[in-house]
Amino acid sequence: MKRKPVSYGEILERTVPDPSGAFAPSRDERRQAAHRGEPVFHPMRPHEHALAQQIYMELAKEPRIDRSHIEIIVQGAVAHLTGSVPGPATVALVEDVVGQVHGIERVVSDLVCPEGSAS
Repeated sequence: MKRKPVSYGEILERTVPDPSGAFAPSRDERRQAAHRGEPVFHPMRPHEHALAQQIYMELAKEPRIDRSHIEIIVQGAVAHLTGSVPGPATVALVEDVVGQVHGIERVVSDLVCPEGSAS
């Protein structure tokens, strides 16, 4: 006997092969990520896309930041930053700019710097 679905997401997962057309992690991927303590991202919703665009625009205003190697994923009010920047000072600057964007409550930074960088 099959277990009764407890959420609309479970019903969609069981009945519709690709409900939104966007990437969504499978049940196994979500379980594996939770086991490893990693975040599980859902496809960004329209308001999250808008926040990400706002963040990119704010970063563009700062001439010391090269946005070309920075990826931003917004989940709720949390901005997840990945990519590479020239040095630790740039990491701090990016985090400060992102943290000041209205609607962002927390910044999770996985930005990396090349070894031996001091700027």
